[in-house]
Amino acid sequence: MSQFKIDCNPDSDSFIDELTYINTMIPRSDAEFAAWFFQCAKKASNLSGGFIKKILWDAEGGYPEFSHGTIQYSPRPFVQGYGCDGTTDSNIHLIAFTLCQRLGIDYVAAYALAYSPADDTINWIRSLPKDQSLLEETILPENAGSEELAHMLHDLYQINNRSLVCVLEDILEKRCITVGDWT
Repeated sequence: MSQFKIDCNPDSDSFIDELTYINTMIPRSDAEFAAWFFQCAKKASNLSGGFIKKILWDAEGGYPEFSHGTIQYSPRPFVQGYGCDGTTDSNIHLIAFTLCQRLGIDYVAAYALAYSPADDTINWIRSLPKDQSLLEETILPENAGSEELAHMLHDLYQINNRSLVCVLEDILEKRCITVGDWT
């Protein structure tokens, strides 16, 4: 997977270059592709330090093989509550890890209880708070309050981590930690 940072300013060189690429390389019948690019730019322009993240799924580190050559755009930095656009799993897990840590909850143990994952997955989760590029493209909530926890559960549910949501709900309930309505 290759990643690129595109300025969300429509007058910037990187924005113009990417728009030219879209208009040249993407079939005209896929008007939604360009529309999504503009939507990402609009969302990113409303964020401090906003940019468009471009992901090219290629043979190096890309998976699955049938996805090679696929391009995705996503507004960054990731803001809690944004949910899933196919590129946000790491951001969502980083926020959940951080919020759980603030509450004294072992996020890795909760994840393991939910899924019995392989060691490489556990190591990936443990590495999230050390991933400088991920930290730079994620806005971590300042508090671990009811609203932030509701967004955490909602976002985890959006990325299909429903078993983890159930485990975390149980832990939060047992600790009498109030969570806002996230459904």
